[in-house]
Amino acid sequence: MADPGDEAAVGLYLAEASPAPFYGLPPIDAQSRNDSPSPEELLTSLNEDADRSAHSPTLRELSRRALENAVAPINKLPTEMLLEVFRHFVTHLSIHEPTGDRPPEWLPLMGVCRSWCVLVRSTPTIWSSAIVIRHGNLRWLELSLARSRETPASLAISLPDVSFDSELCSTVAVRSHSHHIRQLFFTTVLTLRNKRSVKDLMDTSLPALTTLYLDLAYRLSFHHVPGVPITAKMVLDRDRYPSLTHLHLKVGLIPSWTSSVFKNLQYLSLISCRLSTHHVSLTQFLDALENGGQHLESITLGGFLTATVLAESPEVEPDRVGTLPRIRTLRLIWEDAACISRLASHLRLPASGEIDLQGTLASPDELYDPQFARLLPHYLRRIPFLHAATALEVDVHNPRIKISGNVSGHQALMFSISLHQDYSAIDDHPLWISMLGDALAQVVALFVDAPLRSLTVQGALEMTRVQAWDAVFATFSRLESVKLCMDSDSDDRYYTALPLFLYHTLGVSRTTSFGTPDHVGDLLGPLDADGVTVRCPALQTLDIQGAYWTPLHSRSLGQVLEMREQAGAPRLPRLILAPHIPENEELSVLKSLEESLQPFVHDLLFSSRVGGGGGDDEPGQSLLTVSHTYR
Repeated sequence: MADPGDEAAVGLYLAEASPAPFYGLPPIDAQSRNDSPSPEELLTSLNEDADRSAHSPTLRELSRRALENAVAPINKLPTEMLLEVFRHFVTHLSIHEPTGDRPPEWLPLMGVCRSWCVLVRSTPTIWSSAIVIRHGNLRWLELSLARSRETPASLAISLPDVSFDSELCSTVAVRSHSHHIRQLFFTTVLTLRNKRSVKDLMDTSLPALTTLYLDLAYRLSFHHVPGVPITAKMVLDRDRYPSLTHLHLKVGLIPSWTSSVFKNLQYLSLISCRLSTHHVSLTQFLDALENGGQHLESITLGGFLTATVLAESPEVEPDRVGTLPRIRTLRLIWEDAACISRLASHLRLPASGEIDLQGTLASPDELYDPQFARLLPHYLRRIPFLHAATALEVDVHNPRIKISGNVSGHQALMFSISLHQDYSAIDDHPLWISMLGDALAQVVALFVDAPLRSLTVQGALEMTRVQAWDAVFATFSRLESVKLCMDSDSDDRYYTALPLFLYHTLGVSRTTSFGTPDHVGDLLGPLDADGVTVRCPALQTLDIQGAYWTPLHSRSLGQVLEMREQAGAPRLPRLILAPHIPENEELSVLKSLEESLQPFVHDLLFSSRVGGGGGDDEPGQSLLTVSHTYR
C-alpha cells in the first residue's frame, strides 16, 4: 500500500489537476465525468486512427488501456453510487482508538484510474473522515485539511519525538481550519523545547470540536529546572470548546473543579492530571460532579482523585449519595484505595455497563494485608454487583490482587476491583504469592449472596489451603463452570502440581458427628449416600490449566469424578486439561490421563504444554498444542 509520505506517490496524491490526457481522452473533473463522450466511442475512434504517425505506439497503448478500463461495468455506475461504494473504505476515529497504524484504506483507489482519482480527490467527506498524521508529515496534513473543505474533520496528530518546527506548523494548520475540526487527537512528547507550541494549540478556539484527546506524555531535558513542573502552563480552558462532548486529557491541568468543567460532556477521562489551583474537599468534588455531570455516561479518573481531593477534608453526611443518571462506565484507576472508598461511598455506582476500581496501597500495613474493603464503599449494600454477580475471576500476581466478573441478565455489568502495590512506598515488597488463599476468603465474604455460575482462579494454587477451597465450593454451590490456572515458573514438579486436596474439595462432603460438613478424601468402596452432599452438583465444565500431572494426580481426579456419580451427580459433561508436560513425556502423560479420566466424563479435551518450567525462551523448551476429544 502506498504511503502518503512516499515521494513516488506525491504527484498522484498532491496534484490538483487530473493526470495528463491520453489520446482522445480529454482532461476530466468530477462535474464533467458523466458529460464526457462515451468510452466506447473514444475507443472506436482510437482503433480507426491507429495508423496516425503523430502518436507513438506507447501512447496509443496507454490510451487503449485507459479507455478499456473506462468501459468496465463498475464505471457505468452513476457517480453518486460509486462514491457510496468508496465510503465503505473510509474509517472513523474513536476516543478509544484515536490513531491507526496504516495509511487510509481508501488511498489505493486513487491509483486505479483517472476517473477514480478525480472522484476521491474531489470528495471532501473522504478526506475529512480520519486524517492521521505521524512523524511530522505536514504536507499530508495541509493537503487533507484543504481537500476536506468545510466538512467536519477528524484529525489525529502523533508527534512522538519531532522538532519544534513540526509542532508549530501543526498548530498553524489547525488554527487555519479551526472552524470545521470536529475531532482532534493530539499525542506528543512534551519537552521544555516544544511546550510553547503545545500551549498555543491548547489555546486555540475550536467552536465545532466535539471530541478532544490530548496525550501530553512528557520527558525532562537537561535544561529542566528542578522543582518546576513541566506541565505548569498546560491548562485546559473549557470555554474554547463550547461543543465538546468527549474529553480525554493525559498529563495536564484543570483550571478549577466546578460544574462548568462538565458542560455537555458525555465522556470524561483525566489521567495523571491535577488542578491548577488548590485542592478541594470531597463535598466540593461531589457538588461539582453532581451539578454538572448530568449528561456524563463515562468517567475515568487516573490519579486525579488522589491529587485533587483533600485527604483530611471534613466527612460527608453518611446518607448522601450522589446520582449521575446516565452513567454507565466508572473507572477509578491508579488512585489511593482510601480515596476510591470515600468517593464510592457517596456516589451511586452504575447498575449496568462497566465498573473498574484499581486502588494502590502505600503504607506497610496495607501492603502486607491487602483487603478489598479498603477501596469499596463503607456501605456494601450500595454495591449492586456484590449481590448479583454471575461470573468471577480471581487473579493474584505480585504486585496485584484482582477480582473481576460480570452480571448477566437484563442489565449486564462488567466489574473489576484490584489492589496494587505502590512501589515508591516500600523497598521490601511482600510476597503476594501466598495471598491467594486470603483473596478466596475475601471473595466468599463479599459475594456470599451472589448467584455465581462461573469461577476462574489464577495464581499460586499450590500455596493455598484446603479450608479456603471448602469455603468456596460450599458457598457457591450453584457453580456450572470452574477454571483453575496454575501460575508457577518452578522447575520442581512438586510446585507445578495441584495439591491433591483441591480435587477432593470438588467431590462430595459428608456431615461429621459434630454437625459440620467435611470433604471426603479417599474412595474406600461404595459410598453411603447418607449425610453426603455433592459439591457443585450443577457443574458442567471443569478446566485445569498449567498443572503437572502424575499417575497419582490423575487417579485422584478420577476418584473424585466417580464419587460424584455415586453420590447422585450426573457424569461431568466437559473436562478441559492443559497439562504442564516435561519434554519427551507427552505420550505417557496423555495416555495416563485418558485411562484415568475418560470413563467419568462425556467430553475430554487436551491442550498440552510441553517443556520444563521457566521462561518461554529457555533452550530446549517448546510449545505443542494437542487437542483430543473423547465422547
